[in-house]
Amino acid sequence: MSCFKGGSAGIRTGKSTLAGVAIVAIIVAAHLTYIGNGFVWLDHGDIEQGRALIPLSHWLNAFGSPYAFTGFYRPLVTLLHCLDARLWGIQASGFHVTNILLHVLAACAAPLFIGTFFPLSHRERLAAVLVFGLHPLSMLPAGCVSFRSESLMALFTFLSVWLYGKVRVPGRPYRLAALFLSIVCACFSKETAFFYLPVFFFMVQLTRLLQSVGARGAMASPDSPIAVPTRKAVRSAVAGWPAAITTGAALAGVWYLRHRAMPVAWCITGESLAPLERVGTALTALGRHLFNLVSPLLPQVSDPITITGIAAAAPIFVAAVCLAACILALRGGIAAPGTTMLFLTAISLMPSLNLLPLPRFYSPHYAYLAVAPGTGLVIALMRSARRSLRDPLPLVLSLMSASWVAAAAITTVIAGGRLQSDLTLFMPEVTRDSRFSEGWFYCGNCLRATSRFSEAQTAYDQGLLPAPGCIRFFPETELLINQSALAVQRNDLVSADSLMRVARECSPAAFQPDIAYIRADIAMRAGEYDTVIAFLANKDENLQRPESCRLLGDALSVRGKKEEAEKMYRRGNALADSASP
Repeated sequence: MSCFKGGSAGIRTGKSTLAGVAIVAIIVAAHLTYIGNGFVWLDHGDIEQGRALIPLSHWLNAFGSPYAFTGFYRPLVTLLHCLDARLWGIQASGFHVTNILLHVLAACAAPLFIGTFFPLSHRERLAAVLVFGLHPLSMLPAGCVSFRSESLMALFTFLSVWLYGKVRVPGRPYRLAALFLSIVCACFSKETAFFYLPVFFFMVQLTRLLQSVGARGAMASPDSPIAVPTRKAVRSAVAGWPAAITTGAALAGVWYLRHRAMPVAWCITGESLAPLERVGTALTALGRHLFNLVSPLLPQVSDPITITGIAAAAPIFVAAVCLAACILALRGGIAAPGTTMLFLTAISLMPSLNLLPLPRFYSPHYAYLAVAPGTGLVIALMRSARRSLRDPLPLVLSLMSASWVAAAAITTVIAGGRLQSDLTLFMPEVTRDSRFSEGWFYCGNCLRATSRFSEAQTAYDQGLLPAPGCIRFFPETELLINQSALAVQRNDLVSADSLMRVARECSPAAFQPDIAYIRADIAMRAGEYDTVIAFLANKDENLQRPESCRLLGDALSVRGKKEEAEKMYRRGNALADSASP
């Protein structure tokens, strides 16, 4: 009999493995349309222009400098970019393969995260992987190289929470080392992990404590007025000192390295809004994220958000939905799985409310991690429906869920076509919302690259139009720079320099070296060699790129200053060698 049971268990294990492999194969197949795409959006600067790349021989520099000359600290992302560049060169398909692999790993880790808070059956674990893997919110993390920080952070956040729930088991000290490493990797992927990890760990402890209270209350006698957890239950619900010390050491260590690389804690400034407008606008953005979570359709990429007061229809509706969800969840009990998953979903969406200013007030990838607790919420609701509803309603709900997954799979396949180029990605967005300045910028770049200069000029002009009453990412300097480049292509050097004068006046200090180089290049084209020298000579801040050094060397050579020209050429070559991955 025991052999027979073992044999059947082996068969069940084999079927489980095959089912898991099939689920992963479906997710990969749905994302195959991404592999043949080129670089889009932020990939041009991060990968093609090399802002996020360093030589692998200098890999330690990734931990001592900001990510891609931004205000972010993401050394793990930088190192992965550099490994891809070493393996594939600047071939987009290789980078896309890595992105899909990271997304699949995050999907496989999602049920570990959910299962830390309530146990999942085998079918539920497979369903969690499938939903996370096929959800349309994977469009940017899986399809755009520069957004791989999301899948990396999600992967290591899920693993950290799972490991945190496991370290309370005595006699497994190696889990502390794994927990430390996972926390560090999550924080090295994206700063949002500094918020997620402590809060999720607290939720693990709180959930265990509430579950122990509920179990004690169920066993208590009717005469007992209050269900009090036993001392043993409290000890099992509260994480031990080793886990707390490990967590604190990992977070403190990463923060120390970040502070050394970036002494300013946060350099992004948000919009100045009245308190009620901030609440109303944040609720409006939250409404978009909630819709993206439940919808099997492609998420809206355009970022403009209309500044809205608290009394407008959209924030009132979103607030009412959130309140109703909380009331319904709490009716099931504070320790119920549905309530826990609802709170975890809310926690996952909190960074998207711009409590700490972000570059874009709204972007669909902000809700990527929330797909996991959102899936857990649906699983908990489906369990409750099976227990409380009569046939055939549970079957109807199952069919609706299957239809949603099928629609999401089709959407994910279609998303590969949307991500083929900046034009296919952004043109539908700017057509829907003409205030999307960043979308016009990338459309103009794509049109200019294909020599459609008139259409490119129109796109840049549209991007520079004011949009009062809304919050948006406004790349004014980049638009002016590319308008100037378009004027250079038309050989209108006077207009090109005039545009760069405007850019110089409205741009922050970080852009001034680029502007100086562009103005020097325009002067070089006009034969004004002394102007080139005036822009660049003896100005180290303007000579940090190879092109600037070589341009200055050419101007000096024309003026007969051969020795100084050779010095600039050598400096330019050294900078080029140090920048190659």
